[in-house]
Amino acid sequence: MRMVIGGCCQGKLELVLRQTGYRMPAVCDGATCPLEVPQQPVLNHLQLLLRRLLKNGQDPVAFAQALAAQNPEIILITDEIGGGIVPIDRFEREWREAVGRACCLLAERSGRVDRVFAGLPCVIKRAANLEILMIRHAKTAGNLEGRYIGQTDEPLAVPEDVKAGMFPVADRIYTSPLMRCRQTAALLYPDQEAVVVETLKECYFGNFEGKSYQELKDLPEYQAWIAAAGKQAPPNGERQQLFKARCCYGFAKAVQDCLTDGIQRAAFVLHGGSMMAVLEHFAASETPRSFYQWQADNLCGWAAQTSLHGWVERRTLWDLHRIGGEADT
Repeated sequence: MRMVIGGCCQGKLELVLRQTGYRMPAVCDGATCPLEVPQQPVLNHLQLLLRRLLKNGQDPVAFAQALAAQNPEIILITDEIGGGIVPIDRFEREWREAVGRACCLLAERSGRVDRVFAGLPCVIKRAANLEILMIRHAKTAGNLEGRYIGQTDEPLAVPEDVKAGMFPVADRIYTSPLMRCRQTAALLYPDQEAVVVETLKECYFGNFEGKSYQELKDLPEYQAWIAAAGKQAPPNGERQQLFKARCCYGFAKAVQDCLTDGIQRAAFVLHGGSMMAVLEHFAASETPRSFYQWQADNLCGWAAQTSLHGWVERRTLWDLHRIGGEADT
């Protein structure tokens, strides 16, 4: 859970939409919504919802407890009210007190609390760790046929297989610019605009693009490429060393942005190769794994943790475990 507080018209909602990529249909307005725990990912005007509950004879603090229990991933936006002024009207005094008590409870249970002034956030409370989800895109026709797709921009073969809710809610979504990743991200997280990272696109396989093993296996240049185990580029293709370097650069910048902005969970919708390149470089493991040991099936991947201190000091990811499908540690 996250709380964003500040004066009226200080740009709180705009900040949340900009940082998370959520669109307005994902926002519940406390001035008009039903008097029940909202299921949308963002609640704006929390203070007005609490006012309406109090008018209706309901306990705002009990509602806050139910909200934290039933929608623990929600982003709450509320105006600061009172400012040291004690109203003459009894209800106005009770409302201010109720909002204060409810906000104390919700702030305690939030992983992050921001105060916004003139559109600029000040992080009052920050989650200790950043959780990262790395998800491989759903299958394309080329995947089904066992072809080297690389940077060939194919759409998903069966987009109906991708459903919102298959993976945990994330505060920010990143994706490769290629269609299969962008489509998968849009289907998994339909309420959010993904951040496109150009450097996370798949390796370019040059003359081997779009071809299968059966089509290539007897070619001397293909046999030489396989024998080199990544130490040479495919004909007219991309060297694996350069591919890995650009993926790690783009991923590292995105992680640093998340830590700077206080993001609690970020989802990366990636290619198999991009994911393997990132994990080979950044994963902290008692038994180091090679590039191909980080493989994941389509619509599967890895979850990991990092922190501001850990990233600045060591650039590492830890607590890695598989996600999606029949995930095993």
